[in-house]
Amino acid sequence: MLNGMRLIVTKFDGKWITFQRVSSGETATVPYKPHAHGPAETIVWGRAATVHKYQGSEAAAVIMVIPPNALRLIEKEPHIFDAANFYTGVSRAKKRVVIMGALDQLPALMKHGTRRRITTLERTLREALHG
Repeated sequence: MLNGMRLIVTKFDGKWITFQRVSSGETATVPYKPHAHGPAETIVWGRAATVHKYQGSEAAAVIMVIPPNALRLIEKEPHIFDAANFYTGVSRAKKRVVIMGALDQLPALMKHGTRRRITTLERTLREALHG
């Protein structure tokens, strides 16, 4: 099992956990040996939340995903996401932020929004993208 795989628990008897890969239907069975991060050494639980639901919370690491058609969606539905939401998302991380997806859309996305914030985020992103 690899990081990022989508799995469904298909069987659990208290000693063994059987998973099925969503993409291929392939199954794997691992021993149930709870540890600090999940139900077995080969499994670490993760959580996903929207920026809206994560306000006021923190996490050790945050992964922000910019989908391929984000700019077109936001232009049609500007209440969904704006620069302030982006700032909220990346500022929830205690140690690490990863931004992935359509990074070429970030400069245009950062111009959306009516709420103004005094921040160096736009400059930091520009420097990270362009070296």
